[in-house]
Amino acid sequence: MLVLGNSTEVDGYNFIKAGFGEEKDLNVILFGSVNQCADLREVSGRLLTSMEECQKRLDALFEPAMVSSLDIVLYSANNPYGANKGSLLKILQKLKLEHPKIQIITLGGYVNTKRPCAYYVNKTNSTDACALPENVLYFEDDAKTLPMFAQFRAIESHYIDRVDLLCKNRVLQTCRTRTEEGIPVTYDGVHHSLEFAEMSGRLYEKK
Repeated sequence: MLVLGNSTEVDGYNFIKAGFGEEKDLNVILFGSVNQCADLREVSGRLLTSMEECQKRLDALFEPAMVSSLDIVLYSANNPYGANKGSLLKILQKLKLEHPKIQIITLGGYVNTKRPCAYYVNKTNSTDACALPENVLYFEDDAKTLPMFAQFRAIESHYIDRVDLLCKNRVLQTCRTRTEEGIPVTYDGVHHSLEFAEMSGRLYEKK
């Protein structure tokens, strides 16, 4: 399994390793984020970027032996169907083209806060404030309404619905904002804490 995404790529890695890391036949690798893959374009069948380090990773990924070895790609990005996800879509589409049997799984988005969640915790002494409508910038309550849902849906095999997993009746105020031990869902408002990502993965495995 390749985990591919933006800076929240590691959230998907922590999620899947906690839930399924004991599976003996599951080998999980990280791409390393596309955040430094500027000016991504395809020229003569090769994906090119102006960033040297990303180019090395792309070239390694699209080596025939590497592509053919992949069974699953876990797409893990903040707001995965957002309008700014064209570069990620292009990479996933090319992987699917090169290896049609590959399974693409999208890890659904969750909650982004307007200010760092840590700010609200410090102000209110509770993580509950990180799921109040007035403090939330983004909530993936209905993925179908998002700009690039249809394009990604055309190539993906499965969608992991974290809102369904962690929020009662898909209501924002009911969403889990901490682990049983009280570790916040996020400190910065976007990237999940290790403990929360792992808790989510274990809950998903049980489900």
